[in-house]
Amino acid sequence: NEVYYNPTGTRFSQWIKEVVDFINSDKTEAPYLIHCRLGTDRTGVFCATLAALCGSEWEAIAADYQLTNRMGVKEFRDYHLLQYAFQLLLGVEDIKDVPSVSEGIRKFFIDNGTLTNNDIDALRLKLNAIPAGVETTAVTGNPETVKVKYFDLSGRHINTPTQRICIRRATMSDGSVVTEKTVN
Repeated sequence: NEVYYNPTGTRFSQWIKEVVDFINSDKTEAPYLIHCRLGTDRTGVFCATLAALCGSEWEAIAADYQLTNRMGVKEFRDYHLLQYAFQLLLGVEDIKDVPSVSEGIRKFFIDNGTLTNNDIDALRLKLNAIPAGVETTAVTGNPETVKVKYFDLSGRHINTPTQRICIRRATMSDGSVVTEKTVN
């Protein structure tokens, strides 16, 4: 399995580049669907890598990865497989030795020529993450939700969130959009 046992290989980097280019394309809009046979292994590693590129750190990434075990699929995955892949990517024996997994993953893909800072910053913007170097500021008043749409994991619009895991996309009164995974 390339994603767990050879994440430093050219093939995995090419796949990450293809996914980032697809998301960054002006022709594509959220929500995005990444899926494999079960939606846990390759899907989990790709989503975890994107989360790291968007600024998430190890604890949040590992916790999110574990949520795939609640999808009702009988084959369960443990975050230790993901941890092993990330440790290979980061060149460390223990992921706890890395001060910032996000920065380490970013550096890996920039240093090997797969991505540029611009690619990663565009990805962060496109996925509604905070771009690198931008500080969060307090906003006076809380924007209210004005519109909510739900999508299944195939990217199809659904009227109500009946699936165990779906995507919720809320448009706020200030024009911002909040997209999140919901687990029922």
